[in-house]
Amino acid sequence: MKNIKIAPFGEIPQDLGYVPADLLEQIPSLMLLIVKSGYFPSVEVLNDLFSKGEFDSGMSGGVCWERFYIEDDSWLILRNTIAERYKVDYKEPDGYSSISKYDHWVEEVLKYLSKTK
Repeated sequence: MKNIKIAPFGEIPQDLGYVPADLLEQIPSLMLLIVKSGYFPSVEVLNDLFSKGEFDSGMSGGVCWERFYIEDDSWLILRNTIAERYKVDYKEPDGYSSISKYDHWVEEVLKYLSKTK
């Protein structure tokens, strides 16, 4: 998997050997949704996020990166890497395959989590 440039929010991204899994770990809200729900975003959803080049986490800071896209094979490696690091058993969600926007995916996962309390 290719290296990507990452930096704290508002700074210039640098190549320090990061890979996409490292970027996901810099977005705590996303990681929490993945770990708590067991749902991993599709390649389309992640590419929507990766195309933005930044994620503002409010008072928690944020992260910015050089925009990039991944293919299905890189998505599978990323999915497996996160599963291994966080011991996640993924679920296959009904109706999530049509979601292609990151914000919409977040809304649907939050709805799911609110129903499972």
